[in-house]
Amino acid sequence: MKACIFSIGIGYAQTEYGAFTATGSGMPVIVVSDYQCLGINPANLGWNADNHKWHFGIVGLSVSGYTDAVTKSDLNLLYEDHEYTLAEKEEAARRFSDSRLSFDLGINGIGLSYQDPDIGGFAFTVRERGSFSMHLNSYAAELLWLGFNSDYFDQKVIEQGLTIAGISSNPKPVAELFKGTSFSSAWLRDFILGYGRQIVEISNWSLYGGLSLKYTMGFAWVDIFVDESKFFGYSAMSPVFKFEYPQPTPSLDTNGKLRPSGKGFAFDLGLSARYKNLWRFGLALNDIGTMTWNKNVYSASFEATIRKIETPGLGNENINEVFDAIVIEDDLMQWEGLNNKKASYPSQIRLGVAYTGVSHLIIGSEVMIPLNKVPGAQERPVYSLGMQASPLSRFFFSAGFQTGGNYDFHIPIGFSVKPVPGWEIGLATQDISVLFRDVSPYLSLSFGFMRFSFTRYQHNEEIPSEQ
Repeated sequence: MKACIFSIGIGYAQTEYGAFTATGSGMPVIVVSDYQCLGINPANLGWNADNHKWHFGIVGLSVSGYTDAVTKSDLNLLYEDHEYTLAEKEEAARRFSDSRLSFDLGINGIGLSYQDPDIGGFAFTVRERGSFSMHLNSYAAELLWLGFNSDYFDQKVIEQGLTIAGISSNPKPVAELFKGTSFSSAWLRDFILGYGRQIVEISNWSLYGGLSLKYTMGFAWVDIFVDESKFFGYSAMSPVFKFEYPQPTPSLDTNGKLRPSGKGFAFDLGLSARYKNLWRFGLALNDIGTMTWNKNVYSASFEATIRKIETPGLGNENINEVFDAIVIEDDLMQWEGLNNKKASYPSQIRLGVAYTGVSHLIIGSEVMIPLNKVPGAQERPVYSLGMQASPLSRFFFSAGFQTGGNYDFHIPIGFSVKPVPGWEIGLATQDISVLFRDVSPYLSLSFGFMRFSFTRYQHNEEIPSEQ
């Protein structure tokens, strides 16, 4: 089970999906075109950013991590092989109480697009995306760090003079103890096909529309959530992951190969508008669809109580092993096998506006609003203000301000350069301020070095461009 908890977390909750040309700007619904707009705003396939018909890219990478529980210098708490004292673990439990911890890693395996002023733009991409997110209340943090050393367990099981387990003589339901706690993780592979074109041009207005279809293979899914009224927990794992639940499941698959444990379909709808050469507007509805998990599917009992655990908590073993012990081996949750389970995609709506009246400069803002609460979704709306500049023909710079979502206030920044015509490389981060502050670190990096464009438009067939 340890592999499926942490090793699977590969950009599910991200807002740019590895588009390094937009990460630093904070307003991707406005600025991205070609295949990079898939998953953001497919209507942008109707206009062109650099007057090239073809765009092709491989190996775009975006990775990020955030916690408000420890300082940047203390991040090694999570994985350091160190024998912590009980006092150190008690302090860690205090700091992780009501805290957030998340990791995201997105990979754009391949992207290809063709844009034509007469027939519109077509694009295709293959992406890996995933996420890990954890929000702990005080009881959850205490059990994570202290294990059977917590005062909640008033009876200890001792063998050969050593405590090996803790038992509560007055066990309480998980839903009562863990209110506000959530834990989710997912590994998905998307195949996305999109189309966009100009719909109408009236007076000084041009309107573009787009649609993209997404087929998803899911290799891992864990979702545990407790609020004021309910508790639920689900899990579905590819058979490649070696884990053993205490109960069988009718959806059991033990062939040991990396194959999907779930599949799904979703679509994106987008609109983009241009007023003269002064303003651009964007609106997109993303990830409308459902996943069906049908391999190694389990649900956690709503009647589960916390009676016994057999781990001393984080600090004596790494965090993977603690989750393996607490979530699966101990009695924290009672798992029941299912034939299948449907789950919604993390749907969202994006709205953006930008001023483009200054040559080689775009200034704009965006808001991204989550529409449901599922693994990979942002916890709150994300608000952004940013700019993108191209003072030189082969150099592009972007910067902005962003707040909301799963993180605190942060400052994205990025740049890209074309060392030779048609070849673009770039680097961006969601938060450059992490270099200058130690609290609530948000570590983020997005880069691409194999992005190409070719076949320029002739003057009599130019597609509307922002450059």
